Amino acid sequence: MRRALSLLLVCLLPLCAGCAGPTFTIRELGQPAFEPLLGSERLEGLEEEQTKGFDAFDPARVEDEGDHRLALRFWPLGDATLIAIEVRARGLGRLRLSDLAAAIYPATLAEASAFEAQGTLPAGEPLVYSQESERDGESRVLVLRLPRDQVPPGCEAFAVPVLSRFEDGWVHVQFYRTAIPEPLRRETPEEAQRRAAANAPQAQEGPAPPAEGPAESPASPAEGPAPASPEAEQAAPASAPQGPGQASPPGD
Repeated sequence: MRRALSLLLVCLLPLCAGCAGPTFTIRELGQPAFEPLLGSERLEGLEEEQTKGFDAFDPARVEDEGDHRLALRFWPLGDATLIAIEVRARGLGRLRLSDLAAAIYPATLAEASAFEAQGTLPAGEPLVYSQESERDGESRVLVLRLPRDQVPPGCEAFAVPVLSRFEDGWVHVQFYRTAIPEPLRRETPEEAQRRAAANAPQAQEGPAPPAEGPAESPASPAEGPAPASPEAEQAAPASAPQGPGQASPPGD
Protein backbone atom coordinates (compact mmCIF):
# COMPACT_ATOMS: atom_id res chain seq x y z
CA MET A 1 0.00 0.00 0.00
CA ARG A 2 2.81 2.41 0.90
CA ARG A 3 4.52 1.62 -2.40
CA ALA A 4 1.31 2.33 -4.29
CA LEU A 5 0.93 5.71 -2.56
CA SER A 6 4.53 6.61 -3.40
CA LEU A 7 4.00 5.79 -7.04
CA LEU A 8 0.81 7.88 -7.05
CA LEU A 9 2.63 10.90 -5.60
CA VAL A 10 5.43 10.57 -8.15
CA CYS A 11 2.88 10.50 -10.95
CA LEU A 12 1.10 13.58 -9.59
CA LEU A 13 4.23 15.73 -9.28
CA PRO A 14 4.46 16.65 -12.99
CA LEU A 15 0.77 17.52 -12.96
CA CYS A 16 1.19 19.79 -9.92
CA ALA A 17 4.24 21.44 -11.48
CA GLY A 18 2.09 22.33 -14.49
CA CYS A 19 -0.68 23.78 -12.33
CA ALA A 20 0.61 27.33 -12.61
CA GLY A 21 -1.63 30.35 -12.24
CA PRO A 22 -3.03 32.33 -15.17
CA THR A 23 -0.52 34.03 -17.43
CA PHE A 24 -0.75 37.34 -19.28
CA THR A 25 1.08 39.30 -21.93
CA ILE A 26 2.63 42.61 -20.95
CA ARG A 27 -0.19 44.39 -22.81
CA GLU A 28 -2.77 42.47 -20.81
CA LEU A 29 -0.92 43.57 -17.67
CA GLY A 30 -1.58 47.17 -18.69
CA GLN A 31 1.87 48.17 -20.01
CA PRO A 32 1.84 47.95 -23.83
CA ALA A 33 4.91 50.17 -24.19
CA PHE A 34 7.09 47.13 -23.42
CA GLU A 35 5.80 44.94 -26.26
CA PRO A 36 8.94 45.67 -28.35
CA LEU A 37 10.94 43.94 -25.61
CA LEU A 38 8.62 41.17 -24.38
CA GLY A 39 6.37 40.62 -27.39
CA SER A 40 3.72 37.98 -26.67
CA GLU A 41 5.67 36.38 -23.82
CA ARG A 42 3.25 35.19 -21.14
CA LEU A 43 3.93 36.05 -17.52
CA GLU A 44 2.42 34.98 -14.23
CA GLY A 45 1.79 37.64 -11.61
CA LEU A 46 2.15 37.46 -7.85
CA GLU A 47 -0.89 36.71 -5.72
CA GLU A 48 -0.35 39.51 -3.20
CA GLU A 49 -1.51 43.01 -4.07
CA GLN A 50 1.25 45.46 -5.01
CA THR A 51 1.32 49.25 -5.25
CA LYS A 52 3.50 51.58 -7.33
CA GLY A 53 4.57 48.63 -9.45
CA PHE A 54 4.22 44.89 -9.93
CA ASP A 55 6.28 41.74 -10.38
CA ALA A 56 5.66 38.97 -12.89
CA PHE A 57 7.65 35.97 -14.09
CA ASP A 58 7.90 33.25 -16.69
CA PRO A 59 7.07 30.07 -14.71
CA ALA A 60 9.13 27.95 -17.09
CA ARG A 61 12.34 29.95 -16.52
CA VAL A 62 12.29 31.59 -13.09
CA GLU A 63 14.53 30.36 -10.28
CA ASP A 64 12.35 29.35 -7.33
CA GLU A 65 14.96 30.46 -4.80
CA GLY A 66 16.23 33.43 -6.78
CA ASP A 67 16.72 36.77 -5.07
CA HIS A 68 14.79 39.33 -7.11
CA ARG A 69 15.26 42.37 -4.90
CA LEU A 70 16.04 45.49 -6.88
CA ALA A 71 17.51 48.96 -6.37
CA LEU A 72 16.28 51.70 -8.71
CA ARG A 73 17.47 55.29 -9.04
CA PHE A 74 15.91 58.04 -11.16
CA TRP A 75 17.59 61.31 -12.11
CA PRO A 76 15.51 63.79 -14.17
CA LEU A 77 17.27 66.85 -15.57
CA GLY A 78 17.21 69.09 -18.61
CA ASP A 79 18.29 72.28 -20.31
CA ALA A 80 16.54 74.77 -22.56
CA THR A 81 16.19 72.31 -25.46
CA LEU A 82 16.38 68.78 -24.03
CA ILE A 83 14.87 66.76 -21.17
CA ALA A 84 16.64 63.65 -19.95
CA ILE A 85 15.75 61.03 -17.33
CA GLU A 86 18.50 58.65 -16.27
CA VAL A 87 17.39 55.32 -14.83
CA ARG A 88 19.86 53.09 -13.00
CA ALA A 89 18.86 49.60 -11.80
CA ARG A 90 20.78 46.93 -9.92
CA GLY A 91 19.85 43.52 -8.55
CA LEU A 92 20.67 43.12 -4.86
CA GLY A 93 21.25 39.37 -5.00
CA ARG A 94 23.22 36.95 -7.15
CA LEU A 95 21.00 37.38 -10.22
CA ARG A 96 21.91 40.17 -12.60
CA LEU A 97 19.62 42.25 -14.80
CA SER A 98 19.46 41.35 -18.48
CA ASP A 99 17.20 44.21 -19.63
CA LEU A 100 16.07 47.70 -18.67
CA ALA A 101 13.42 49.67 -20.56
CA ALA A 102 11.34 52.79 -19.91
CA ALA A 103 8.85 55.15 -21.53
CA ILE A 104 7.60 58.70 -20.92
CA TYR A 105 3.89 59.53 -21.13
CA PRO A 106 2.57 63.11 -20.85
CA ALA A 107 0.08 63.50 -18.02
CA THR A 108 -1.90 65.94 -15.95
CA LEU A 109 -1.21 65.99 -12.21
CA ALA A 110 -4.29 63.82 -11.57
CA GLU A 111 -3.27 61.31 -14.25
CA ALA A 112 0.27 61.14 -12.89
CA SER A 113 -1.03 60.43 -9.38
CA ALA A 114 -3.33 57.65 -10.65
CA PHE A 115 -0.47 56.15 -12.60
CA GLU A 116 1.92 56.17 -9.64
CA ALA A 117 -0.63 54.43 -7.41
CA GLN A 118 -2.12 51.87 -9.77
CA GLY A 119 -0.23 51.98 -13.06
CA THR A 120 -3.16 53.45 -15.01
CA LEU A 121 -1.60 54.97 -18.11
CA PRO A 122 -2.74 58.30 -19.55
CA ALA A 123 -4.45 58.07 -22.92
CA GLY A 124 -2.27 58.12 -26.00
CA GLU A 125 1.15 56.87 -27.00
CA PRO A 126 4.38 57.51 -25.10
CA LEU A 127 6.46 60.50 -26.11
CA VAL A 128 9.60 58.38 -26.05
CA TYR A 129 10.52 54.74 -25.39
CA SER A 130 13.91 53.07 -25.08
CA GLN A 131 15.27 49.65 -24.19
CA GLU A 132 18.86 50.51 -25.12
CA SER A 133 20.49 50.15 -21.71
CA GLU A 134 24.18 49.71 -20.98
CA ARG A 135 25.91 47.76 -18.26
CA ASP A 136 27.87 49.76 -15.68
CA GLY A 137 29.45 47.35 -13.23
CA GLU A 138 26.60 45.48 -11.53
CA SER A 139 24.02 48.00 -12.77
CA ARG A 140 22.21 48.70 -15.98
CA VAL A 141 21.79 52.35 -17.03
CA LEU A 142 19.27 53.84 -19.43
CA VAL A 143 18.80 57.49 -20.46
CA LEU A 144 15.50 58.71 -21.91
CA ARG A 145 15.95 61.84 -24.04
CA LEU A 146 13.05 64.06 -25.06
CA PRO A 147 13.30 67.36 -26.98
CA ARG A 148 11.60 69.99 -24.86
CA ASP A 149 9.56 71.30 -27.79
CA GLN A 150 7.86 67.87 -28.05
CA VAL A 151 6.17 68.25 -24.66
CA PRO A 152 2.50 68.77 -25.60
CA PRO A 153 0.44 71.70 -24.29
CA GLY A 154 -1.40 70.87 -21.08
CA CYS A 155 1.26 68.40 -19.92
CA GLU A 156 1.88 68.97 -16.21
CA ALA A 157 3.94 65.90 -15.29
CA PHE A 158 5.40 62.70 -16.71
CA ALA A 159 4.24 59.14 -16.11
CA VAL A 160 7.28 56.88 -16.51
CA PRO A 161 6.86 53.08 -16.43
CA VAL A 162 10.21 51.31 -15.98
CA LEU A 163 10.71 47.59 -16.68
CA SER A 164 13.64 45.66 -15.23
CA ARG A 165 14.14 42.02 -16.22
CA PHE A 166 16.42 39.57 -14.45
CA GLU A 167 18.41 36.96 -16.31
CA ASP A 168 15.98 34.23 -15.19
CA GLY A 169 13.00 36.04 -16.72
CA TRP A 170 11.64 37.72 -13.59
CA VAL A 171 10.14 41.12 -14.46
CA HIS A 172 9.57 44.15 -12.24
CA VAL A 173 7.62 47.17 -13.51
CA GLN A 174 7.89 50.37 -11.49
CA PHE A 175 5.38 53.23 -11.75
CA TYR A 176 7.41 56.45 -11.52
CA ARG A 177 6.03 59.98 -11.77
CA THR A 178 8.03 63.17 -12.03
CA ALA A 179 7.54 66.86 -12.64
CA ILE A 180 8.78 68.27 -15.91
CA PRO A 181 12.43 69.16 -15.20
CA GLU A 182 13.11 72.89 -15.28
CA PRO A 183 15.89 74.05 -17.62
CA LEU A 184 19.26 74.28 -15.93
CA ARG A 185 20.62 77.82 -16.37
CA ARG A 186 24.29 77.90 -17.27
CA GLU A 187 26.57 80.15 -15.20
CA THR A 188 27.90 83.20 -17.03
CA PRO A 189 31.64 84.03 -16.88
CA GLU A 190 30.86 87.09 -14.74
CA GLU A 191 28.88 84.96 -12.26
CA ALA A 192 31.68 82.41 -12.14
CA GLN A 193 34.18 85.19 -11.38
CA ARG A 194 32.02 86.60 -8.58
CA ARG A 195 31.54 83.13 -7.10
CA ALA A 196 35.28 82.48 -7.14
CA ALA A 197 35.93 85.82 -5.41
CA ALA A 198 33.30 85.07 -2.76
CA ASN A 199 34.88 81.67 -2.06
CA ALA A 200 38.45 82.99 -1.86
CA PRO A 201 40.05 82.77 1.62
CA GLN A 202 39.74 85.95 3.63
CA ALA A 203 42.76 87.36 5.49
CA GLN A 204 42.32 87.29 9.26
CA GLU A 205 43.73 90.08 11.42
CA GLY A 206 46.21 89.03 14.10
CA PRO A 207 48.88 90.56 16.34
CA ALA A 208 51.59 92.56 14.65
CA PRO A 209 54.70 90.55 13.79
CA PRO A 210 57.59 90.89 16.25
CA ALA A 211 60.30 93.44 15.60
CA GLU A 212 63.50 92.21 14.05
CA GLY A 213 66.48 91.62 16.29
CA PRO A 214 66.69 90.97 20.02
CA ALA A 215 64.12 92.56 22.24
CA GLU A 216 64.09 92.99 25.96
CA SER A 217 61.68 90.84 27.88
CA PRO A 218 60.69 92.79 30.99
CA ALA A 219 60.46 90.72 34.11
CA SER A 220 57.14 90.35 35.75
CA PRO A 221 56.99 91.33 39.42
CA ALA A 222 55.83 87.84 40.18
CA GLU A 223 58.92 86.40 38.53
CA GLY A 224 61.39 88.20 40.79
CA PRO A 225 64.31 90.35 39.72
CA ALA A 226 65.59 90.47 36.17
CA PRO A 227 68.43 88.12 35.24
CA ALA A 228 71.90 89.32 36.25
CA SER A 229 73.28 88.75 32.75
CA PRO A 230 73.50 92.02 30.85
CA GLU A 231 72.36 90.27 27.66
CA ALA A 232 68.62 90.47 27.07
CA GLU A 233 66.65 87.30 26.31
CA GLN A 234 65.49 86.72 22.70
CA ALA A 235 61.70 87.05 22.53
CA ALA A 236 60.04 84.09 20.83
CA PRO A 237 58.03 85.30 17.88
CA ALA A 238 54.32 84.93 18.44
CA SER A 239 52.53 82.48 16.21
CA ALA A 240 49.99 84.35 14.14
CA PRO A 241 46.62 82.65 14.22
CA GLN A 242 46.07 80.62 11.09
CA GLY A 243 43.47 82.05 8.73
CA PRO A 244 40.70 80.03 7.18
CA GLY A 245 41.66 77.51 4.56
CA GLN A 246 40.61 77.47 0.94
CA ALA A 247 36.87 77.21 0.74
CA SER A 248 35.58 74.15 -1.02
CA PRO A 249 33.70 74.89 -4.19
CA PRO A 250 29.99 74.32 -3.95
CA GLY A 251 28.89 70.77 -4.50
CA ASP A 252 27.48 69.57 -7.75
